[in-house]
Amino acid sequence: MSSNASGARTAPSFFRGTILQPARIVWRFFLRRWRRLFGKPRPIEEPTLFPLIVQVLAGFSKNEGEVVEEEVDTVLGLLRHGFPGTVYEDMRRQFREALVQQQDLNAMAEQLSPMLSPEQKVVLGVQLYDIIARSAKSEQQMPVFYGFMEHLGMAAQAIEIVHQLQAGEKADESVAPTGELPLEVLTFGRDAQADVWLKSLRPGERLIAFRYQALTLLKNAGQRPVYVRGRPLTPGAFSRIFTGQRVILD
Repeated sequence: MSSNASGARTAPSFFRGTILQPARIVWRFFLRRWRRLFGKPRPIEEPTLFPLIVQVLAGFSKNEGEVVEEEVDTVLGLLRHGFPGTVYEDMRRQFREALVQQQDLNAMAEQLSPMLSPEQKVVLGVQLYDIIARSAKSEQQMPVFYGFMEHLGMAAQAIEIVHQLQAGEKADESVAPTGELPLEVLTFGRDAQADVWLKSLRPGERLIAFRYQALTLLKNAGQRPVYVRGRPLTPGAFSRIFTGQRVILD
């Protein structure tokens, strides 16, 4: 990270071609570079996992038994990237069927526990929290989330995930028993505290990227309109970013 004359840090050279654009920038995210640096993990794509994952995502896409329709496309996007060999129409049909069924999420977590690696469990936990955080009644769903993660064998990691995604760059590492939180954090802003200095942002505006292996979330930590996949990302909200997708600052 380099500094300009005023002492503020500027983006490293490999960001400039894709992130730093003139006003009203449209920038391609940095997943490819992170993957080159840290490698790409094996996706969760075993066929025996698919029905269980569909049921779990369906269970967390409902609020008091009612389907949150705006999340259907989001969940289908997660499934499409997690199980690339599955026919989309079949995937969509199975997910829609699961939405009208009852799920015992704790029992499903116990089934999944021996089937997933610790890293895959963290990825699943982050994605589930992303779904919950979008809900207008997310507080009511949090006990279900913590219960699921406990039966998955990841109770401590669930607390760390929620704390880090809520606190961003201000997260307290002492929350983690190991002293190290699971997610990497990269901040975009127009001040000396930001990891990447973005002149198109106004003072006090900030975007925060969270990364765990191949999974990346973007959080709008300011008040400025941000669009991901053509949808507005409201202040405080998250959105998963996939390779090749763009983020637009209005």
